[in-house]
Amino acid sequence: MTIHWCGNDAALRSGLSAVLTRAIAPVVIWADEPDAVAPLGGSPERIEPWNADRLGSDVMAGDVIVSAGGADRDLALATLAANKGAHLVTPGDMTPALSALEGKALLSKSSIVTEVGVSPGIDHLLARHLVHAYATSTIFDPAHTISLISCAGQVPAEPGPARAGRGTQAQQVWRALSAPARAIRDFREARVNLAWDADAVEEVTLPLPAPEDFELVPRGDALPLLDAYGIDPVWPVARLERGLLCPPGWRAAWGPVLSQIEALNAATPAAPMPGSAALTVTGGARIVIFVALIVERNGALLWHHSAVLEAVDAPRGSAHDRLLGRHVRLAIEALVSDEGLPAGVGMTRSDPAAIEAWLRDIGKEARHFSIAHR
Repeated sequence: MTIHWCGNDAALRSGLSAVLTRAIAPVVIWADEPDAVAPLGGSPERIEPWNADRLGSDVMAGDVIVSAGGADRDLALATLAANKGAHLVTPGDMTPALSALEGKALLSKSSIVTEVGVSPGIDHLLARHLVHAYATSTIFDPAHTISLISCAGQVPAEPGPARAGRGTQAQQVWRALSAPARAIRDFREARVNLAWDADAVEEVTLPLPAPEDFELVPRGDALPLLDAYGIDPVWPVARLERGLLCPPGWRAAWGPVLSQIEALNAATPAAPMPGSAALTVTGGARIVIFVALIVERNGALLWHHSAVLEAVDAPRGSAHDRLLGRHVRLAIEALVSDEGLPAGVGMTRSDPAAIEAWLRDIGKEARHFSIAHR
């Protein structure tokens, strides 16, 4: 078995270093810039210039392909894995085109594991953990009403005038805000076209060691999470929402950018954000992830569990990159080991016991990680 590391995205450097240091399996790096591969914790079997045809010839059944060169390659790499009976790990989003490979992946016993990232990624693990805890609890009743909120953000360790993360986060915010969001509110599907509108943004106080206020901005399509998190179709869902966490006051700093987004056709992907340098904040950053599951009966609160994870930049690497690297490394280890992962196309991990183990491992990178029950 060989691990084919495709690309040299700097954000995944810590994951690659961990895979090499732990000698999980022989590693071949297919680098976009072979000369730019910096020294790592261990030695790969070899470093090759990126070449899709040569990769296709080298991949064998049971090998693990890691998409580390951008989401644009995910579909081609997933198709290669499914055709060869190999496996794929990618931080990239699940897409309809990837989902369409389910049948082929099942036939070839290939595991196509998507959204092995921070958000989406670690937020999925937290949400699945909370849903499983409720579904196996003594108060569980399929007639109870549930609400699930999942949100994350990269914010400055010391907020500055821009009230936004570094340049890469600014681009992510731009993309998130440039597309409509879809959620469930008041038991009905809701579409939010202008996510930063005052009626759409919600103020939340997160249960960090020092409680902290954020603004929850609707983001992405939450409806596929019903199936992904094992929420039975018969359960009444009052609210289901994904969101972006932003510090209070961010809309004032982003005013000119929001005006440009509003002028675009929100149904089409936005171009690269103009003027992103103006919103780039120097210095450290934090990753904050928050997931809450609320269960009610006739309006009375029965269950309120929430999970919050906060990680900060450190000399050993940025918070985002360290969390991402751990998640990717865990997925690779599972595929290489006898433990394996289910064949087919899915989003990160779904087995409850494995999720607990993964969260304990990922939590080692956090400054604060807690699951509260009330």
